[in-house]
Amino acid sequence: MVANKISSMTGFSRSKASFETKDCLFSWEWEIKTVNGKGLDVRSKLPNNIDNLSLELKKILEKYLKRSSVSIFINFDKDSQNSQVKVNDALLESLTKKAIEWKNKYKGDVEKVSIGDLFNVRGVLELESSELDEKDEKKLGKELLKSFEIAVKSLKESRVSEGTKMRDVLEEHLSKIEKLVTQVKVSPALKQEELKKRMREQVSQILEGGLSEERLYQEVSILAVKADINEEIDRLLAHVKTARELLKTGGVVGRKLDFLCQEFNREANTLCSKSIDMEITKMGMELKAVIDAVREQSLNIE
Repeated sequence: MVANKISSMTGFSRSKASFETKDCLFSWEWEIKTVNGKGLDVRSKLPNNIDNLSLELKKILEKYLKRSSVSIFINFDKDSQNSQVKVNDALLESLTKKAIEWKNKYKGDVEKVSIGDLFNVRGVLELESSELDEKDEKKLGKELLKSFEIAVKSLKESRVSEGTKMRDVLEEHLSKIEKLVTQVKVSPALKQEELKKRMREQVSQILEGGLSEERLYQEVSILAVKADINEEIDRLLAHVKTARELLKTGGVVGRKLDFLCQEFNREANTLCSKSIDMEITKMGMELKAVIDAVREQSLNIE
């Protein structure tokens, strides 16, 4: 497993196998499905005769997966080669007596019941097969776990393959964020001359309102703060760098990316609230849309 790979949390795999003893042929097919999860949550549906393997199955999963909601299914079949048919004499005798009673009671109104009909009643015929000895039971367990691990490896490979595609998409989104932030940074509305012009216009409007000198200083200070979005720009670009480093490092980075998206959103919201230009506001709204796309992808990364 390559360290710098990232994995999707969504995946599906199958694995078929069989095991034969002198008396029985066992065949099965594992199915594993994974979806998003905060941790590693494992749910399995196993036949009663192999449900003791649940703990071992989880240990195998923990070797390859760190986060996901996992569902495990198995189609398990046992073909007994030396099986014998046993007749449930007590049940057959009871059914025969009842058949005779109903025949005598209703005479010709009841169709004749054959012995074949009685044998078809559930429980009359039972299939007997020899039980596995301890040695074969251990071998069967090993084969089941071996084939399960094959399915898990296949699942891991498919998740990594999907994760590679997701990383490419995330890189594109990060490039869009970087481009938008850079456009905001070089926007004509943030040039000193333009800022001074806007400041004069707004101060003139304030003076026309007849505000006190103290209130004037307060309003000018607010305008100056709103005009300065350099910190937000610097932090957004720093977040882009951090996200790229996470993608390059790989491994279990889904939660870190999700947290980083919260930081992205915080800065984008502040940028929009401080904007004094319609074009910057539009770019800020577009920026938020791209950040949402990044978060949507990160929620599916292990």
